[in-house]
Amino acid sequence: VVVVAIVEEIVNLIVEGGAIPALIKHLQSPPLPQNGSVPKLLPFEHEVEKGSAFALGLLAVKPEHQQLIVDSGAVKHLVDLLKRHKNGLTSRAINSLIRRAADAITNLAHENSSIKTRVRTEGGIPPLVHLLEFADTKVQRAAAGALRTLAFKNDENKNQIVECNALPTLILMLRSEDAAIHYEAVGVIGNLVHSSPNIKKEVILAGALQPVIGLL
Repeated sequence: VVVVAIVEEIVNLIVEGGAIPALIKHLQSPPLPQNGSVPKLLPFEHEVEKGSAFALGLLAVKPEHQQLIVDSGAVKHLVDLLKRHKNGLTSRAINSLIRRAADAITNLAHENSSIKTRVRTEGGIPPLVHLLEFADTKVQRAAAGALRTLAFKNDENKNQIVECNALPTLILMLRSEDAAIHYEAVGVIGNLVHSSPNIKKEVILAGALQPVIGLL
């Protein structure tokens, strides 16, 4: 499905064939064994969820499919995937899964105000802010990209991002040696301050102005 979804001409056929509910079903963790034991990690652990999130993100590029995906319950499961690392396990597979979930949220919310709000009401902003401090820089960038999209022209989302104490981490990201990190952090800050005088003051008080100027 992932490979086929790249071909725009047949995306509608994929959706009409019932792909969205099937993919959303596979965003969820496999059930634990009935005896309650913790299953051993397999070489392809998290691959099904990751592939499903990736495919949904590709399908969400078409605006007419965004609402179908959200109405089928995708946001809750994507938000749950953002927290997958909190079980104490970290691995390249988990990092990649979280990144795909954040990317899917970005595509779902792109230029869609109601879905941006839905992500907030489903609890998506706090875990994204938390991921700004993640050890994997690709996860950091994906989380910042999602926050950048969610903050654009949505005052309630902006306020919650600031209330979750994102500014200090974003400012640290401005000082990163990774130019891609700078790009995403500046994007988030730019969308936060747009038409928001109070947040502009908070951003300046937090010390963002000098590192932004330094990037020039």
